[in-house]
Amino acid sequence: MVYFKHIVLFIFFFSNGFLFAEENHLSLITDRDVYVSGEIAFVKVYLPVNNESKVVYLDLISRTGKHIDGAKLSVKNQEAEGFIIIPDSLSSGSCLLKVFTNRNRDCSFLLKELLIINRFELNREHYLLETVNLPASLRNDLGASFSTIKEKYSKREDVQINVDLDDKLIENLEGNLLISITEYADNFKAGWTFIEDDSKTKKYLEESKGIIIQGKVTEKSTSSPAKDVIVSISKPDSIPFFDYYKTNDDGRFYFLLKDFYGETPLIIKAGKDGENEDLKISIDKKFDDTFIDLALNKTVQAGGAGEFISKSAKLVTFKRIFGSTEYLLEKRNWKKQHPYPFYGEPVIQVDPDLFFDMKDFNELSREILPTVKFRENNGSFSVRMFNDPLIDFFADEPLMLLDGVPFYNVELLANLKPNKIDWIDVIPRERFYGDLRFQGVLAIYTKERDASKIIASDQLLKLRYEGFQNKISLSQDFPADTNIPDFRQVLLWEPKLKPKKRIPLSFRTSDVKGTYHIRVYGKTKFGGILESVKTFKVD
Repeated sequence: MVYFKHIVLFIFFFSNGFLFAEENHLSLITDRDVYVSGEIAFVKVYLPVNNESKVVYLDLISRTGKHIDGAKLSVKNQEAEGFIIIPDSLSSGSCLLKVFTNRNRDCSFLLKELLIINRFELNREHYLLETVNLPASLRNDLGASFSTIKEKYSKREDVQINVDLDDKLIENLEGNLLISITEYADNFKAGWTFIEDDSKTKKYLEESKGIIIQGKVTEKSTSSPAKDVIVSISKPDSIPFFDYYKTNDDGRFYFLLKDFYGETPLIIKAGKDGENEDLKISIDKKFDDTFIDLALNKTVQAGGAGEFISKSAKLVTFKRIFGSTEYLLEKRNWKKQHPYPFYGEPVIQVDPDLFFDMKDFNELSREILPTVKFRENNGSFSVRMFNDPLIDFFADEPLMLLDGVPFYNVELLANLKPNKIDWIDVIPRERFYGDLRFQGVLAIYTKERDASKIIASDQLLKLRYEGFQNKISLSQDFPADTNIPDFRQVLLWEPKLKPKKRIPLSFRTSDVKGTYHIRVYGKTKFGGILESVKTFKVD
């Protein structure tokens, strides 16, 4: 059975003269409830006090559960911040933001409604829009007060406002405050609900240390799980990431990714090339189309909301025309964990560019890689590594890597041009990685560093994997030239403010007239989310 839990009345605690609500589930806050296609929605997620996950998933879905876009947010101290881009292709009407963690992703998640306006659908005075039948968001008052605030400000006015908190309130708050200042559509109030489906009892791994990539290896001929297969994961780079997993009886494998931000190239491989071509590897989807049966209300958005919608849509169009930049994206790439590759410090490192041009790898190995024996015999190729301690060649092939990715087809070396190689690492001795044993290491790094010579197959997946979402913030670079329009409707978004007795806020109003809401959110030690709101006008 599916339970829709929009929890308005909870267990209440009376502490130090304040009333606090206990909520033991995910909470989601967005900067606004109404968005125009092409805009960015700022989000903050508060997780339960007993949460252990370091990853929370943000999924933009249709009213029936079809996946549109998503992001993985890094969790610190039960909080996460991020954003979602509203695609230009969305039709006007409601969408849902779904928030979940990996462990309970099928059976426990939060939904919040967003009203989306397509900016190309403006030829009507009234808006007949389908909205989802969710309860309106109601929260208990935080009890914050606002000083040095006026009821009305001019356009492009520099504003200083103080947010004041009582000492007793501060004692009962946990974590950071969120403060936002946005133009608001009072005629539409988004609803939210927390869903638990007790018919789905499957639990997944808790992502308590980072993102977990999980999947399955099967035999193509029988669709049966393939157990005891070595699955490797690699990230092409100068200091490559590498890990491996031996599949369980059910054919499943798991990899932990720490500090992976933004889009990252990954290669996941099952077994060795040509060793068992009956294998097929697949990766679990965490963003998936899941049917959600929610009642719809057809609502005419008229009057003030209609005017707000028209104005907002035109403002977004003007922003595109003038190329306004309101956001700063912090690009944080994968953090290299060690100064050397996983196979250790190389014994020999060779740069082919320091030598005369060589026509192929066979000539290269003879001339500048004396510890590597590369041979061709009737169209078949072999590689052996010299074993320094025993002063003899190993019986089997070494671990061969191209841009940090293992490969087993020696013919790839025969087709590799020396002028495409940046450098070569050689370790002419036995190496161990976990319980894997390598009879030497031959690591070749191309100038492109992209492992493009390695071809995808049923056994090998080449992914552009989205890790943790990079952080985003509002730009404070306001146009000084009054001839350049300032169309901001979000004046402030500060999701990580420490609670204290007085919090000073500084911002500048834009050229957009309207009613603006200052919203302050805080989380109690019992998990409840409290909110204080103050309004002012820009005229």
